[in-house]
Amino acid sequence: MTRRAWLIVLAVVSIGIAVEIAARTLSPAKGAVMILNHNDQPMEELTLSYDGARVELGHVRAGGSVRASFTAGPLGPLVVGFNQVGNPLKTIEISDFDPAQNRRDRLLLVLTIKNGQIERMMDDAPATTPWEKLSDAVEGYVRFQPRMAP
Repeated sequence: MTRRAWLIVLAVVSIGIAVEIAARTLSPAKGAVMILNHNDQPMEELTLSYDGARVELGHVRAGGSVRASFTAGPLGPLVVGFNQVGNPLKTIEISDFDPAQNRRDRLLLVLTIKNGQIERMMDDAPATTPWEKLSDAVEGYVRFQPRMAP
């Protein structure tokens, strides 16, 4: 290929990378929630509400899990509603849900529903986008420090 062709290819690739970086930077971040059903009965009519958004997840089998994402907004309540045979809980409110902070820290809110109780914890959010996966790979490579034999 001629020098001019190489310059055109380099320019097209550079523009593509710049557009991808801009799109990732400007797109709204999403904070994730995972619901674990640790009961013998399925959860029915599972819904999550945050900042005016409502996600209807429906049925979660016994021992199953489901994940939902919300566009990161201000600190506010997350309301989880469901029906489950034998479980007196019908609605749960997490008053200090902050998907923006969770996203920045790459954390995932995990709610474990047991009969009559809820367990709340934060877990590492898996890389979901190609950009995050590449970032994790580069970070792992940079942190790798082989030991020299004595």
